Amino acid sequence: MTQHEQILRRLSERRAELATRRKEIAQTIEALRAEDAELSHRDEELQITARNLPDLLINEDRAPQSLGDMAASVVAGIEPVPERRKRKPDDLPPILQMADEALAYFETQGVMKATAPEIAKFMRARYWPEAKAQFIQGQLWRAAKRGEFIKTGGYYSRTDHARNRARAQKAEGLATEVARPPLSNGETG
Repeated sequence: MTQHEQILRRLSERRAELATRRKEIAQTIEALRAEDAELSHRDEELQITARNLPDLLINEDRAPQSLGDMAASVVAGIEPVPERRKRKPDDLPPILQMADEALAYFETQGVMKATAPEIAKFMRARYWPEAKAQFIQGQLWRAAKRGEFIKTGGYYSRTDHARNRARAQKAEGLATEVARPPLSNGETG
């Protein structure tokens, strides 16, 4: 093959590549135009719905709702409410009882306080393999608010342990209740 024929062949191959690429671009443009037409059609339908829906949904007994509130109520009516299932099996002791047992165990080991993850680890080992700190954290916190446990930072301890009681009293401060002196200016009566 001569040099002239090689050049012509390369030019022909390059033109074929360009023609193929132009066909791909034309197909992409056609697909995008079809998608644009579909989106335009949907937009028109939504505009019509937005204009007509408030008139259809007005209830004379109450004030008209905003479009966002109406859409939310429609969506809420369509979506099923997931059934809330219990995390802890019924045959296990109450969480606070298991937590108290965990803290008592830690005390026998010389540890006076424990975090929720540590308590959950004890529960997993003894009772409930699926126990997680996030399952028990809220109940521990509420129990501490009620005075059933002592909460110091992220740690929990039992209130009936002598050291814990002393620490709680120290944290509260010294007692300030004293007998009120008589208002007699030194006179005895």
